Amino acid sequence: MYGGLINATYTDWRVALTVTGTNISNVINITPPSITITNYVWNVNRTDIYVNVTLSVSGPYSYLVLGRVVTNSSIESMYTLSPNDTSVTINTGFSAFTIQRPKLIMNLSSPWLVIYPQPIKITLNITAPQHLAYAGNISIYINNTLYNQTSVDLQPGESITINAELSPDEPGLLNITILPRIFSQ
Repeated sequence: MYGGLINATYTDWRVALTVTGTNISNVINITPPSITITNYVWNVNRTDIYVNVTLSVSGPYSYLVLGRVVTNSSIESMYTLSPNDTSVTINTGFSAFTIQRPKLIMNLSSPWLVIYPQPIKITLNITAPQHLAYAGNISIYINNTLYNQTSVDLQPGESITINAELSPDEPGLLNITILPRIFSQ
């Protein structure tokens, strides 16, 4: 029978076990899991923002990842964010991933020149990219004044076209600004 304390030292995916006061020691190599993001969707809607993430975990052992024991399988997690958050960082304990919030793809088309008092016809094409579901308002401003607000609900990859006709009160230069709005902004 040996007397002494067991000392466990962890460095660089190795655990060294030593019984103090003896010549007994051993090094155990640990193989970390391979963790990848297989899918994610940002859900931006009128009341909150959350991100659904699917992680694939593989390796020779069972691993504790995000509070769950995983053996060569996928896990899903949801993260609730504030309106100002533009990214989410997921720390698995083995590695960390940062996912940026995708933006709506918006294309505005209108004529460069219209003879007054003819109306100005504008077309706005909006597409939600592959990893974004968006439900909110699209606001059109003319010279910094709200002209039109349209509610949209787009799933990833969906598009919508908004047509508007402007009738200015007088000839001049118009500045058209398009803003997505959530949280009753």
